[in-house]
Amino acid sequence: MQLVVLFGGAEGTAEQAQIARHFEIPIVPLAFTGGTAKWYWTQTRDLIARAKPQDIEIYDRLVAENQRVALAAAVRLIGRWLNIPAPRVR
Repeated sequence: MQLVVLFGGAEGTAEQAQIARHFEIPIVPLAFTGGTAKWYWTQTRDLIARAKPQDIEIYDRLVAENQRVALAAAVRLIGRWLNIPAPRVR
């Protein structure tokens, strides 16, 4: 399975996101980086809330100003959406 992670970006990144959506490839937008990633997050937040309500709390963290929080959320979503078991935390 494939997955796209959006970092910031402009027109080229928006095109990549459109291609991914066309092929139904999951997209994790790191909204805290701004640009297309933030725009995409804003545009899809309600869709995620309806389609994957179990993930919306994590999805909302992608826009967190605290980069550690946002990146941890991205890693969790990537794992969930690619069906990778969560690593054990010591």
